[in-house]
Amino acid sequence: MTPDQIDLARRLVACPRWRWVPGKRWVQVRAAPLDTIIGRIQDRRPRDGMDVPNGAVPDLTDPATAGCLLAMLVAVDPGAGWGVSCGPDVGWRATSCAHDLSGATCGEALARALLVVWEAAP
Repeated sequence: MTPDQIDLARRLVACPRWRWVPGKRWVQVRAAPLDTIIGRIQDRRPRDGMDVPNGAVPDLTDPATAGCLLAMLVAVDPGAGWGVSCGPDVGWRATSCAHDLSGATCGEALARALLVVWEAAP
């Protein structure tokens, strides 16, 4: 993941509504880029991230994690027409009838949208 994606993922995890759920892949980046640990939540019943190391963030480049973010978005903003699309020239992209998500990869766009929805919610 890029430094911007890591910062975005850290913002997500810092939100009070953030939850780790099965299927999400986490990344723990330490001092050097070569010192990166990756894991996936396998448990059928999430335990509030107990299996996720401190400092780990969701992998925004992972399609399964993007799917989990999409499910979270639909749960908090069901009327926005959330979805994903894929094309040979653009790769995976997040889509919404109510939000402009252009210019970002699927996981990135969904993470940004989730932050906007959470920050706007009461």
